[in-house]
Amino acid sequence: MSIALMVLVGLTSGIFSAFFGIGGGTILVPAFVFLFGLPIHVAIGTSLLAIIPTAIVGTWRHWGYGNVNLEIALWVGLFAAIGAVAGAYLTTKISPLLMRKLFALFLALIAIQIFFKK
Repeated sequence: MSIALMVLVGLTSGIFSAFFGIGGGTILVPAFVFLFGLPIHVAIGTSLLAIIPTAIVGTWRHWGYGNVNLEIALWVGLFAAIGAVAGAYLTTKISPLLMRKLFALFLALIAIQIFFKK
């Protein structure tokens, strides 16, 4: 794997993460699958680990700008962590092909909603 490519993917993910609140699922998973050849399950797990520093630094900077609602973040974060346990388990029960199709469908639906929302 090329270090330069990993640096480029990391920078892109960091910028998009802090700018749009995305990065792991929308930037890293496709990059890990298509650029680095990782299986979808490994790409998802790897992106979750890789996004931790991005989330910490992005949160710290947004906190400084007053862009964090702590109450919502804590409640949602708590239950998102619980949901992550279930989601990680469910991925072990789904074939890689189905995972890729579900992931693509999810991204397409989100893109359509964002594009047409007024």
